[in-house]
Amino acid sequence: MDDSLQWQFFRRTVELLRQRGNQVFVLVGPFNEHMLTEGGLRTYLKRKEEVAAWLLQERIPHFIPPALRVRSTRMRVIRPPPAIDCWPSG
Repeated sequence: MDDSLQWQFFRRTVELLRQRGNQVFVLVGPFNEHMLTEGGLRTYLKRKEEVAAWLLQERIPHFIPPALRVRSTRMRVIRPPPAIDCWPSG
């Protein structure tokens, strides 16, 4: 993900906000996961995990809600992963 221009600028923006004394809270999502192809969903979930790991590493309060259960047009139920919630202590 380090080659993503959007990710680089997001990280830089968070860094600048924190350097200037701002409190930062990140809400990741929501996203229409049920609209993704299987390959797209795998990629998206991997990216979401990478974002969560970075937020934890940087001790940035955040919330990553699970996707709503939605019946897709292919009539299969997509069960979302659990929400990831982080409020660093300290």
